Amino acid sequence: MTKPVLLKSKAAEAPKHLSREMKAFYLETKRTYHLFDHHLEMLSAVCTLLDRANQARTEIKKDGAFILDRYAKTKSHPALAVERDSLLTASRILTQMGLDIEPPTAPEKPHE
Repeated sequence: MTKPVLLKSKAAEAPKHLSREMKAFYLETKRTYHLFDHHLEMLSAVCTLLDRANQARTEIKKDGAFILDRYAKTKSHPALAVERDSLLTASRILTQMGLDIEPPTAPEKPHE
């Protein structure tokens, strides 16, 4: 039986579309773990999902968890579902990759 060969990834940088925090997370994870190219694609997806969750969280903080619809009825903010789904999917991908790591959280701004 042949052993799997660790391939050197051609991508020395983090994907350009990621936030600064997710680029740092991507590069640190890549340095810490021996990942194949297909794992790097999965890691990129995780980082994109975590960025999306942070964007949704920002909207929720701005508007609140509940908003009024066009009939003046209270409903959940649509970004709640985006945040939940993004975090859940990112968690599943990390589990599938066998990485027991804690993704970074968005830096909290001090209360004014």
